[in-house]
Amino acid sequence: MEGGGWIEMLRMKRNEGAGTEFSLELALREGKGKAESLEIAGWVGQNARRFVELLGYLSADDSVLATRASWAAGACVERSPELLAPHYKTLLGFLEGGRIPHGVMRNTFRIFQGAPIPVDCEGRVMAVAMAALGGAVPVAVKAYAMTVLRRLAENYPEILLEVRELIREQWHDASPAFRARARMEFGGRGE
Repeated sequence: MEGGGWIEMLRMKRNEGAGTEFSLELALREGKGKAESLEIAGWVGQNARRFVELLGYLSADDSVLATRASWAAGACVERSPELLAPHYKTLLGFLEGGRIPHGVMRNTFRIFQGAPIPVDCEGRVMAVAMAALGGAVPVAVKAYAMTVLRRLAENYPEILLEVRELIREQWHDASPAFRARARMEFGGRGE
């Protein structure tokens, strides 16, 4: 897919031939949609070096660039989950650091909701997901955090009481998206 349509158009725009080195940063800056993110994920493929390069942009000072990189990273993990294993703790560190754009936070939780959670990271993942669910973050972040917590509750049912309490505390003022995810993951108002 490296010679795909959109990536090829970027090269032509820069007056470069198909053999020219691909600029991931340019692709992230110019790619504004899902199709472009999926094409970037196709370029990364199962290449660990390219995945590391992509992850490097998650900590970029430019929040738009970091968010686009995190979306593409999510698409990479969906296609090749094995890419994540060596970098799971790095992504978890981004969430624990707390100073990341909400888009990166959202996309990182989206990655975590479907990817295997290493046993030695379960407690840390639980802590950041609880903090997100109870914190002042956008609804999409809370929704993905709920799914992560539901998955963790399969092995740690004792967390359900706290999760349900966090949901109940927010229920009255919650958005329809929050309520829908809470019903889907935990039934009712977290009851």
